[in-house]
Amino acid sequence: MAYTLSQFTMEHYDDVYSLWEQCEGIGLSDFNSPENTNVFLLRNPGLSFIAREKGELVGAVFSGHDGRRGYAYHLALRKNHGNQSLGRQLIEKCISALKLAGIKSVIFLSLIIMLMVLTFGMLLDGNLAQTSVLYRKILPESCMKINENLI
Repeated sequence: MAYTLSQFTMEHYDDVYSLWEQCEGIGLSDFNSPENTNVFLLRNPGLSFIAREKGELVGAVFSGHDGRRGYAYHLALRKNHGNQSLGRQLIEKCISALKLAGIKSVIFLSLIIMLMVLTFGMLLDGNLAQTSVLYRKILPESCMKINENLI
């Protein structure tokens, strides 16, 4: 599948929020209100992404940093798009953008434990530092080796 990845902006908010609601395991709170999302996106420009296929929103990831560590939240994939490398593409986009911002460590937060642990376990060549909802990943160049068939 050919996906178009682009920066997540407030014009995408309603579609992304709807996708989050449809994805099992995405925990939504006041943090995800339009106001809070806007503040987050303004503070972290160019670090959150959406994916479209034929104009339809099929994926999204929310990412930012505190100046020292990067954080990625709410990786969401529309049903039937989870095994076509879309998740990998969105994660790579976040990692690249965070690296350009000078961030060398990324913490991925998700309630979808199996997908995230498997994904980031492969990024670390199978060396899982922790198997919980909070997963920390250091960004050496070797971490960019990803199993194409994973997601």
